[in-house]
Amino acid sequence: MSSFFVNPNSEAFFRMGLAKSVFKSTIYNDMPLDVYIPSIVFVQRFLMSKKRARVKLYMSHDAYFMFYRSLQQVVSSMKKMNKAAPVWHTIVSEVVKTENFAKLNSVTAKSDVLAQLAAVQFLSSLLSSRELNIPEADKQLSHALQQKSQSSQSSQSSQSGNDEQQGGQGDQTTAVGSGQDAEKIIAWVKFFTKTKLAKALNEALKAVKEYSESSHGAWEAVMMLGGRGGLNYSLDALSVASFLEHPEEFRKRVRLLSSTAMMMRLFSSIIPTSFSHQQAVSLVGGLDGVTRMWSEMQLPDVLPSELALAQLGPAGRALLASRIAQRQLTVWQRSGTIKPVVFVDKSGSMAGNFPGDDVAKISVATGFALAVYRRLDADVYLFDTEVEKMRPQEIVKVLLTIKADGGTDISAVLEEILRIGKRDYVYIIISDGISDADEHVLKKWVQTGLAKRTRLVLIDYYANYRWLEVLRGYGNVFNVKSLADFTTSVKNIMSR
Repeated sequence: MSSFFVNPNSEAFFRMGLAKSVFKSTIYNDMPLDVYIPSIVFVQRFLMSKKRARVKLYMSHDAYFMFYRSLQQVVSSMKKMNKAAPVWHTIVSEVVKTENFAKLNSVTAKSDVLAQLAAVQFLSSLLSSRELNIPEADKQLSHALQQKSQSSQSSQSSQSGNDEQQGGQGDQTTAVGSGQDAEKIIAWVKFFTKTKLAKALNEALKAVKEYSESSHGAWEAVMMLGGRGGLNYSLDALSVASFLEHPEEFRKRVRLLSSTAMMMRLFSSIIPTSFSHQQAVSLVGGLDGVTRMWSEMQLPDVLPSELALAQLGPAGRALLASRIAQRQLTVWQRSGTIKPVVFVDKSGSMAGNFPGDDVAKISVATGFALAVYRRLDADVYLFDTEVEKMRPQEIVKVLLTIKADGGTDISAVLEEILRIGKRDYVYIIISDGISDADEHVLKKWVQTGLAKRTRLVLIDYYANYRWLEVLRGYGNVFNVKSLADFTTSVKNIMSR
Protein backbone atom coordinates (compact mmCIF):
# COMPACT_ATOMS: atom_id res chain seq x y z
CA MET A 1 0.00 0.00 0.00
CA SER A 2 1.31 3.44 -0.85
CA SER A 3 0.38 6.93 0.20
CA PHE A 4 0.76 10.39 -1.19
CA PHE A 5 2.08 11.53 2.19
CA VAL A 6 4.65 8.77 2.57
CA ASN A 7 6.44 9.56 -0.69
CA PRO A 8 9.58 11.38 0.52
CA ASN A 9 9.80 13.23 -2.78
CA SER A 10 6.26 14.61 -2.67
CA GLU A 11 5.62 18.30 -2.22
CA ALA A 12 3.20 17.63 0.64
CA PHE A 13 5.82 15.66 2.54
CA PHE A 14 8.29 18.56 2.40
CA ARG A 15 5.58 21.13 3.09
CA MET A 16 4.71 19.27 6.31
CA GLY A 17 8.37 19.51 7.35
CA LEU A 18 8.72 15.72 7.52
CA ALA A 19 11.92 15.75 5.49
CA LYS A 20 13.53 16.53 8.86
CA SER A 21 12.32 13.23 10.32
CA VAL A 22 14.97 10.80 11.52
CA PHE A 23 13.00 7.91 10.04
CA LYS A 24 12.74 6.38 6.60
CA SER A 25 9.30 5.53 5.25
CA THR A 26 9.76 1.91 6.40
CA ILE A 27 8.60 3.12 9.83
CA TYR A 28 5.04 3.20 8.43
CA ASN A 29 4.91 -0.58 7.81
CA ASP A 30 3.58 -0.02 4.28
CA MET A 31 0.60 1.88 5.68
CA PRO A 32 -0.26 5.42 4.56
CA LEU A 33 0.92 8.18 6.85
CA ASP A 34 -2.59 9.59 7.21
CA VAL A 35 -3.45 6.49 9.31
CA TYR A 36 -1.12 7.83 12.00
CA ILE A 37 -1.77 11.56 11.57
CA PRO A 38 -4.47 11.82 14.32
CA SER A 39 -2.06 10.47 16.95
CA ILE A 40 0.83 12.60 15.71
CA VAL A 41 -1.29 15.75 15.65
CA PHE A 42 -2.67 14.99 19.14
CA VAL A 43 0.89 14.98 20.51
CA GLN A 44 1.75 18.26 18.78
CA ARG A 45 -1.46 20.09 19.65
CA PHE A 46 -1.48 18.99 23.26
CA LEU A 47 2.07 20.24 23.78
CA MET A 48 1.38 23.52 22.03
CA SER A 49 -1.94 24.24 23.75
CA LYS A 50 -1.37 22.82 27.23
CA LYS A 51 2.39 23.07 27.66
CA ARG A 52 2.99 26.12 25.46
CA ALA A 53 5.84 24.16 23.84
CA ARG A 54 7.18 25.08 20.41
CA VAL A 55 7.04 21.64 18.85
CA LYS A 56 7.41 20.97 15.15
CA LEU A 57 5.37 18.33 13.36
CA TYR A 58 8.47 16.25 12.55
CA MET A 59 9.27 16.12 16.29
CA SER A 60 5.84 14.84 17.30
CA HIS A 61 5.97 12.46 14.31
CA ASP A 62 9.29 10.97 15.40
CA ALA A 63 8.49 10.91 19.12
CA TYR A 64 5.25 9.01 18.44
CA PHE A 65 6.94 6.39 16.25
CA MET A 66 9.85 6.03 18.70
CA PHE A 67 7.42 4.61 21.22
CA TYR A 68 4.81 3.05 18.94
CA ARG A 69 7.20 0.83 16.99
CA SER A 70 9.37 -1.88 18.53
CA LEU A 71 12.95 -0.96 19.39
CA GLN A 72 14.23 -3.18 16.59
CA GLN A 73 12.10 -1.42 13.97
CA VAL A 74 12.92 2.01 15.37
CA VAL A 75 16.64 1.34 14.97
CA SER A 76 16.35 -0.31 11.55
CA SER A 77 14.19 2.54 10.17
CA MET A 78 16.50 5.36 11.18
CA LYS A 79 18.41 7.35 8.57
CA LYS A 80 22.17 7.34 8.94
CA MET A 81 22.15 11.13 8.91
CA ASN A 82 19.84 14.05 8.26
CA LYS A 83 21.56 17.27 7.22
CA ALA A 84 18.29 19.19 7.46
CA ALA A 85 17.98 18.52 11.23
CA PRO A 86 21.31 17.17 12.52
CA VAL A 87 20.77 18.08 16.18
CA TRP A 88 17.36 16.42 16.30
CA HIS A 89 18.81 13.36 14.56
CA THR A 90 21.64 13.21 17.11
CA ILE A 91 19.20 13.44 20.03
CA VAL A 92 16.96 10.64 18.79
CA SER A 93 19.94 8.48 17.81
CA GLU A 94 21.42 8.79 21.29
CA VAL A 95 18.13 8.31 23.11
CA VAL A 96 17.29 5.02 21.41
CA LYS A 97 20.65 3.59 22.53
CA THR A 98 19.85 4.02 26.22
CA GLU A 99 18.60 1.34 28.60
CA ASN A 100 15.87 3.66 29.87
CA PHE A 101 14.44 3.99 26.36
CA ALA A 102 14.48 0.22 25.88
CA LYS A 103 12.49 -0.23 29.09
CA LEU A 104 9.95 2.40 28.11
CA ASN A 105 9.62 1.17 24.54
CA SER A 106 8.96 -2.38 25.75
CA VAL A 107 5.83 -1.07 27.50
CA THR A 108 4.55 1.33 24.84
CA ALA A 109 5.29 -0.56 21.60
CA LYS A 110 2.13 -1.44 19.63
CA SER A 111 -0.06 0.69 21.93
CA ASP A 112 -1.31 3.83 20.22
CA VAL A 113 -2.51 5.38 23.48
CA LEU A 114 0.65 4.65 25.47
CA ALA A 115 2.83 5.84 22.58
CA GLN A 116 0.98 9.17 22.59
CA LEU A 117 1.46 9.49 26.33
CA ALA A 118 5.18 8.65 26.19
CA ALA A 119 5.71 11.04 23.25
CA VAL A 120 4.09 13.92 25.13
CA GLN A 121 6.10 13.21 28.28
CA PHE A 122 9.38 12.89 26.36
CA LEU A 123 8.93 16.03 24.26
CA SER A 124 7.61 18.02 27.19
CA SER A 125 10.83 17.39 29.14
CA LEU A 126 13.04 17.96 26.11
CA LEU A 127 11.43 21.18 24.94
CA SER A 128 11.06 22.68 28.40
CA SER A 129 14.84 22.90 28.77
CA ARG A 130 16.24 26.40 28.40
CA GLU A 131 19.63 24.97 27.50
CA LEU A 132 18.65 23.78 24.05
CA ASN A 133 16.60 25.34 21.27
CA ILE A 134 16.49 22.48 18.77
CA PRO A 135 15.51 24.42 15.60
CA GLU A 136 18.15 27.07 16.33
CA ALA A 137 20.79 24.46 17.19
CA ASP A 138 19.93 22.62 13.95
CA LYS A 139 20.64 25.79 11.97
CA GLN A 140 23.97 26.33 13.72
CA LEU A 141 25.11 22.75 13.30
CA SER A 142 23.96 22.62 9.66
CA HIS A 143 25.92 25.80 8.97
CA ALA A 144 29.02 24.45 10.76
CA LEU A 145 28.86 21.16 8.88
CA GLN A 146 28.41 22.98 5.58
CA GLN A 147 31.41 25.17 6.32
CA LYS A 148 33.44 22.11 7.27
CA SER A 149 32.49 20.38 4.01
CA GLN A 150 33.28 23.43 1.89
CA SER A 151 36.55 24.08 3.68
CA SER A 152 37.55 20.45 3.34
CA GLN A 153 36.91 20.51 -0.42
CA SER A 154 38.75 23.82 -0.78
CA SER A 155 41.67 22.49 1.24
CA GLN A 156 41.97 19.34 -0.87
CA SER A 157 41.88 21.28 -4.18
CA SER A 158 44.45 23.82 -3.02
CA GLN A 159 47.00 21.31 -1.77
CA SER A 160 49.46 21.37 -4.69
CA GLY A 161 52.57 20.99 -2.69
CA ASN A 162 53.00 24.73 -2.25
CA ASP A 163 52.70 24.75 1.56
CA GLU A 164 54.55 28.04 1.69
CA GLN A 165 51.59 29.98 0.21
CA GLN A 166 49.88 32.04 2.87
CA GLY A 167 46.34 31.49 1.44
CA GLY A 168 46.68 27.72 1.75
CA GLN A 169 47.48 28.05 5.47
CA GLY A 170 44.45 30.29 5.89
CA ASP A 171 42.13 27.72 4.28
CA GLN A 172 43.43 25.00 6.57
CA THR A 173 42.85 27.16 9.63
CA THR A 174 39.24 27.82 8.58
CA ALA A 175 38.59 24.14 7.95
CA VAL A 176 39.94 23.09 11.35
CA GLY A 177 37.95 25.78 13.12
CA SER A 178 34.68 24.81 11.42
CA GLY A 179 35.26 21.17 12.16
CA GLN A 180 35.83 21.93 15.83
CA ASP A 181 32.64 23.97 15.99
CA ALA A 182 30.57 21.11 14.54
CA GLU A 183 32.20 18.52 16.77
CA LYS A 184 31.69 20.68 19.84
CA ILE A 185 28.00 21.09 19.08
CA ILE A 186 27.53 17.36 18.51
CA ALA A 187 29.49 16.49 21.67
CA TRP A 188 27.41 18.92 23.72
CA VAL A 189 24.13 17.54 22.30
CA LYS A 190 25.20 13.99 23.18
CA PHE A 191 26.13 15.09 26.70
CA PHE A 192 22.81 16.90 27.08
CA THR A 193 20.92 13.83 25.89
CA LYS A 194 22.65 11.44 28.28
CA THR A 195 22.43 13.67 31.35
CA LYS A 196 19.13 15.50 30.89
CA LEU A 197 16.92 12.99 29.11
CA ALA A 198 17.69 9.92 31.21
CA LYS A 199 15.55 11.30 34.02
CA ALA A 200 12.85 12.34 31.54
CA LEU A 201 12.60 8.78 30.22
CA ASN A 202 12.31 7.45 33.76
CA GLU A 203 9.51 9.88 34.53
CA ALA A 204 7.77 8.95 31.29
CA LEU A 205 8.01 5.26 32.20
CA LYS A 206 6.40 5.93 35.59
CA ALA A 207 3.59 7.90 33.95
CA VAL A 208 2.98 5.24 31.30
CA LYS A 209 2.86 2.45 33.87
CA GLU A 210 0.52 4.44 36.12
CA TYR A 211 -1.85 5.25 33.28
CA SER A 212 -1.76 1.71 31.92
CA GLU A 213 -2.51 0.09 35.27
CA SER A 214 -5.05 2.71 36.35
CA SER A 215 -6.99 2.77 33.11
CA HIS A 216 -7.05 -1.04 32.97
CA GLY A 217 -8.42 -1.17 36.51
CA ALA A 218 -10.93 1.57 35.72
CA TRP A 219 -12.23 -0.25 32.65
CA GLU A 220 -12.57 -3.46 34.62
CA ALA A 221 -14.63 -1.54 37.17
CA VAL A 222 -16.76 0.03 34.40
CA MET A 223 -17.56 -3.41 33.00
CA MET A 224 -18.28 -4.84 36.45
CA LEU A 225 -20.60 -1.97 37.32
CA GLY A 226 -22.60 -2.49 34.15
CA GLY A 227 -21.03 0.11 31.90
CA ARG A 228 -20.86 -2.27 28.94
CA GLY A 229 -23.44 -2.31 26.20
CA GLY A 230 -22.70 0.62 23.92
CA LEU A 231 -21.09 3.05 26.36
CA ASN A 232 -23.08 5.83 24.75
CA TYR A 233 -21.57 8.48 26.97
CA SER A 234 -18.25 10.27 27.05
CA LEU A 235 -15.36 8.63 28.85
CA ASP A 236 -13.07 11.65 28.53
CA ALA A 237 -12.34 11.40 32.24
CA LEU A 238 -10.33 8.22 31.54
CA SER A 239 -8.48 9.51 28.46
CA VAL A 240 -4.77 10.19 28.03
CA ALA A 241 -5.55 13.89 27.66
CA SER A 242 -7.33 13.89 31.03
CA PHE A 243 -4.41 12.07 32.67
CA LEU A 244 -1.90 14.53 31.24
CA GLU A 245 -3.88 17.69 31.87
CA HIS A 246 -5.55 16.87 35.21
CA PRO A 247 -3.69 13.91 36.78
CA GLU A 248 -5.23 14.31 40.24
CA GLU A 249 -8.75 14.47 38.79
CA PHE A 250 -7.98 11.37 36.71
CA ARG A 251 -6.81 9.50 39.82
CA LYS A 252 -9.94 10.60 41.65
CA ARG A 253 -12.20 9.17 38.93
CA VAL A 254 -10.30 5.90 38.91
CA ARG A 255 -10.63 5.63 42.69
CA LEU A 256 -14.37 6.33 42.50
CA LEU A 257 -14.90 3.57 39.95
CA SER A 258 -12.69 1.03 41.74
CA SER A 259 -14.19 1.83 45.15
CA THR A 260 -17.74 1.52 43.81
CA ALA A 261 -16.97 -1.90 42.30
CA MET A 262 -15.45 -2.98 45.62
CA MET A 263 -18.49 -1.73 47.55
CA MET A 264 -20.85 -3.51 45.17
CA ARG A 265 -19.03 -6.79 45.83
CA LEU A 266 -19.09 -6.13 49.58
CA PHE A 267 -22.82 -5.43 49.78
CA SER A 268 -23.67 -8.27 47.41
CA SER A 269 -22.09 -10.61 49.94
CA ILE A 270 -23.82 -9.23 53.04
CA ILE A 271 -27.39 -8.62 51.89
CA PRO A 272 -29.36 -10.95 54.22
CA THR A 273 -30.69 -14.04 52.48
CA SER A 274 -33.85 -13.75 54.54
CA PHE A 275 -34.75 -10.68 52.48
CA SER A 276 -35.21 -12.79 49.34
CA HIS A 277 -36.83 -16.11 48.49
CA GLN A 278 -37.71 -18.31 45.56
CA GLN A 279 -40.92 -16.94 44.17
CA ALA A 280 -42.93 -18.31 41.25
CA VAL A 281 -43.84 -15.74 38.66
CA SER A 282 -45.83 -16.10 35.49
CA LEU A 283 -43.87 -15.12 32.41
CA VAL A 284 -45.34 -14.82 28.94
CA GLY A 285 -43.86 -17.62 26.84
CA GLY A 286 -41.95 -18.99 29.85
CA LEU A 287 -42.39 -21.26 32.82
CA ASP A 288 -43.69 -20.46 36.30
CA GLY A 289 -40.93 -19.63 38.75
CA VAL A 290 -38.13 -19.09 36.24
CA THR A 291 -36.69 -16.35 34.08
CA ARG A 292 -33.92 -15.78 31.54
CA MET A 293 -30.38 -15.35 32.93
CA TRP A 294 -29.07 -11.78 32.81
CA SER A 295 -25.93 -11.90 34.99
CA GLU A 296 -23.12 -14.31 35.89
CA MET A 297 -24.17 -13.75 39.52
CA GLN A 298 -27.20 -15.94 38.78
CA LEU A 299 -25.13 -19.05 38.04
CA PRO A 300 -26.04 -20.63 41.42
CA ASP A 301 -29.72 -20.34 40.39
CA VAL A 302 -29.39 -22.15 37.03
CA LEU A 303 -32.01 -24.90 36.70
CA PRO A 304 -30.73 -28.49 37.09
CA SER A 305 -32.17 -29.34 33.68
CA GLU A 306 -29.85 -26.75 32.13
CA LEU A 307 -26.79 -27.97 34.05
CA ALA A 308 -27.47 -31.48 32.75
CA LEU A 309 -25.85 -30.38 29.49
CA ALA A 310 -22.48 -30.78 31.21
CA GLN A 311 -23.15 -34.54 31.46
CA LEU A 312 -23.35 -34.93 27.67
CA GLY A 313 -19.61 -34.89 27.05
CA PRO A 314 -17.43 -32.22 25.37
CA ALA A 315 -20.21 -31.13 23.01
CA GLY A 316 -22.65 -30.65 25.88
CA ARG A 317 -20.10 -28.70 27.96
CA ALA A 318 -19.30 -26.49 24.98
CA LEU A 319 -23.01 -25.81 24.46
CA LEU A 320 -23.43 -24.98 28.16
CA ALA A 321 -20.48 -22.56 28.05
CA SER A 322 -21.94 -20.91 24.96
CA ARG A 323 -25.35 -20.50 26.56
CA ILE A 324 -23.75 -18.99 29.68
CA ALA A 325 -21.78 -16.50 27.56
CA GLN A 326 -24.90 -15.52 25.61
CA ARG A 327 -27.16 -15.38 28.71
CA GLN A 328 -29.48 -18.03 27.25
CA LEU A 329 -29.88 -20.16 30.38
CA THR A 330 -33.03 -20.42 32.48
CA VAL A 331 -32.68 -19.62 36.18
CA TRP A 332 -34.87 -19.53 39.25
CA GLN A 333 -36.48 -16.13 39.66
CA ARG A 334 -35.34 -14.45 42.87
CA SER A 335 -37.54 -11.66 44.11
CA GLY A 336 -37.64 -9.73 47.33
CA THR A 337 -40.41 -10.18 49.87
CA ILE A 338 -40.55 -6.41 49.53
CA LYS A 339 -39.53 -4.35 46.56
CA PRO A 340 -36.58 -2.05 47.36
CA VAL A 341 -36.35 1.38 45.75
CA VAL A 342 -33.06 3.20 46.41
CA PHE A 343 -32.56 6.97 46.06
CA VAL A 344 -28.90 8.06 46.05
CA ASP A 345 -27.84 11.68 46.50
CA LYS A 346 -25.48 12.57 43.63
CA SER A 347 -24.70 16.15 44.70
CA GLY A 348 -21.06 17.20 44.68
CA SER A 349 -20.52 16.75 48.41
CA MET A 350 -21.06 13.00 48.01
CA ALA A 351 -17.72 12.81 46.17
CA GLY A 352 -16.02 13.43 49.51
CA ASN A 353 -14.84 10.61 51.72
CA PHE A 354 -16.49 9.18 54.80
CA PRO A 355 -14.96 10.74 57.93
CA GLY A 356 -11.95 8.60 58.83
CA ASP A 357 -12.36 6.27 55.82
CA ASP A 358 -10.55 6.44 52.50
CA VAL A 359 -13.65 5.77 50.42
CA ALA A 360 -16.04 8.23 48.80
CA LYS A 361 -19.63 8.48 50.04
CA ILE A 362 -20.94 8.24 46.46
CA SER A 363 -18.98 5.00 45.94
CA VAL A 364 -20.47 3.39 49.05
CA ALA A 365 -24.00 4.55 48.24
CA THR A 366 -23.99 3.56 44.56
CA GLY A 367 -22.14 0.32 45.34
CA PHE A 368 -24.96 -0.60 47.72
CA ALA A 369 -27.62 0.48 45.22
CA LEU A 370 -26.10 -1.61 42.43
CA ALA A 371 -25.82 -4.66 44.70
CA VAL A 372 -29.50 -4.41 45.62
CA TYR A 373 -30.35 -3.80 41.97
CA ARG A 374 -28.58 -6.98 40.92
CA ARG A 375 -29.58 -9.21 43.79
CA LEU A 376 -33.14 -8.06 44.42
CA ASP A 377 -34.19 -6.27 41.24
CA ALA A 378 -34.36 -2.92 43.02
CA ASP A 379 -35.17 0.32 41.27
CA VAL A 380 -32.37 2.87 41.55
CA TYR A 381 -32.78 6.64 41.39
CA LEU A 382 -30.16 9.38 41.60
CA PHE A 383 -31.10 12.84 42.80
CA ASP A 384 -29.85 16.32 43.53
CA THR A 385 -32.32 19.05 42.59
CA GLU A 386 -34.06 16.55 40.30
CA VAL A 387 -34.77 12.82 40.49
CA GLU A 388 -33.99 10.38 37.72
CA LYS A 389 -34.30 6.62 37.47
CA MET A 390 -30.96 5.11 36.47
CA ARG A 391 -29.48 2.11 34.75
CA PRO A 392 -26.00 0.86 35.78
CA GLN A 393 -24.19 2.49 32.85
CA GLU A 394 -25.73 5.83 33.74
CA ILE A 395 -24.43 5.47 37.29
CA VAL A 396 -20.96 4.99 35.81
CA LYS A 397 -21.41 8.28 33.97
CA VAL A 398 -22.25 10.04 37.24
CA LEU A 399 -19.08 8.66 38.84
CA LEU A 400 -17.06 10.04 35.93
CA THR A 401 -18.63 13.49 35.97
CA ILE A 402 -19.61 14.30 39.57
CA LYS A 403 -18.35 17.72 40.68
CA ALA A 404 -18.24 19.52 43.99
CA ASP A 405 -21.26 21.71 43.39
CA GLY A 406 -25.06 21.58 43.36
CA GLY A 407 -27.58 21.06 46.14
CA THR A 408 -30.43 18.67 46.91
CA ASP A 409 -34.23 18.85 46.88
CA ILE A 410 -35.90 16.21 49.06
CA SER A 411 -39.38 17.26 47.90
CA ALA A 412 -38.59 15.85 44.46
CA VAL A 413 -37.71 12.49 46.07
CA LEU A 414 -40.88 12.38 48.16
CA GLU A 415 -42.95 13.29 45.08
CA GLU A 416 -41.41 10.34 43.23
CA ILE A 417 -42.24 8.04 46.14
CA LEU A 418 -45.82 9.30 45.97
CA ARG A 419 -45.90 8.73 42.23
CA ILE A 420 -44.74 5.11 42.68
CA GLY A 421 -47.26 4.75 45.47
CA LYS A 422 -46.62 1.08 46.31
CA ARG A 423 -47.13 0.36 50.02
CA ASP A 424 -45.43 -3.06 49.77
CA TYR A 425 -42.17 -1.39 48.65
CA VAL A 426 -39.44 -0.06 50.92
CA TYR A 427 -37.95 3.30 49.94
CA ILE A 428 -34.32 3.89 50.95
CA ILE A 429 -32.85 7.40 50.72
CA ILE A 430 -29.07 7.90 51.07
CA SER A 431 -27.75 11.45 51.46
CA ASP A 432 -25.15 13.55 53.24
CA GLY A 433 -27.21 16.71 53.44
CA ILE A 434 -30.88 17.25 52.69
CA SER A 435 -33.35 20.12 52.45
CA ASP A 436 -36.74 20.65 54.05
CA ALA A 437 -39.80 19.20 52.33
CA ASP A 438 -42.66 21.10 50.78
CA GLU A 439 -45.61 21.17 53.22
CA HIS A 440 -48.14 19.90 50.70
CA VAL A 441 -45.87 17.01 49.65
CA LEU A 442 -45.04 16.21 53.29
CA LYS A 443 -48.72 16.02 54.28
CA LYS A 444 -49.63 13.70 51.42
CA TRP A 445 -46.56 11.52 52.05
CA VAL A 446 -47.66 10.98 55.66
CA GLN A 447 -51.37 10.49 54.88
CA THR A 448 -50.74 7.77 52.30
CA GLY A 449 -48.70 5.74 54.79
CA LEU A 450 -45.63 5.89 52.54
CA ALA A 451 -43.66 7.69 55.23
CA LYS A 452 -43.70 4.45 57.24
CA ARG A 453 -42.15 2.67 54.23
CA THR A 454 -39.32 5.21 53.88
CA ARG A 455 -35.83 4.78 55.37
CA LEU A 456 -33.20 7.50 55.45
CA VAL A 457 -29.45 6.85 55.74
CA LEU A 458 -27.97 10.23 56.66
CA ILE A 459 -24.19 10.49 56.36
CA ASP A 460 -22.48 12.76 58.90
CA TYR A 461 -25.31 15.30 58.94
CA TYR A 462 -27.99 16.41 61.37
CA ALA A 463 -31.10 18.60 60.91
CA ASN A 464 -34.52 19.13 62.53
CA TYR A 465 -36.79 19.36 59.50
CA ARG A 466 -40.40 18.23 60.01
CA TRP A 467 -40.21 15.33 57.56
CA LEU A 468 -37.12 14.09 59.44
CA GLU A 469 -38.99 14.23 62.71
CA VAL A 470 -41.73 12.11 61.12
CA LEU A 471 -39.15 9.50 60.09
CA ARG A 472 -37.47 9.59 63.49
CA GLY A 473 -40.82 8.88 65.06
CA TYR A 474 -40.96 5.62 63.07
CA GLY A 475 -37.33 4.81 63.89
CA ASN A 476 -36.46 5.12 60.21
CA VAL A 477 -33.52 7.55 60.35
CA PHE A 478 -30.04 5.98 60.40
CA ASN A 479 -27.28 8.46 61.19
CA VAL A 480 -23.88 7.17 60.07
CA LYS A 481 -20.38 8.57 60.39
CA SER A 482 -18.29 5.74 58.94
CA LEU A 483 -18.35 2.89 56.46
CA ALA A 484 -18.88 0.49 59.36
CA ASP A 485 -21.93 2.50 60.49
CA PHE A 486 -23.30 2.49 56.95
CA THR A 487 -22.86 -1.27 56.61
CA THR A 488 -24.62 -1.90 59.92
CA SER A 489 -27.47 0.44 59.00
CA VAL A 490 -28.22 -1.11 55.60
CA LYS A 491 -28.06 -4.59 57.15
CA ASN A 492 -30.71 -3.48 59.63
CA ILE A 493 -32.85 -1.95 56.88
CA MET A 494 -32.64 -5.02 54.66
CA SER A 495 -33.42 -7.49 57.48
CA ARG A 496 -36.63 -5.74 58.63
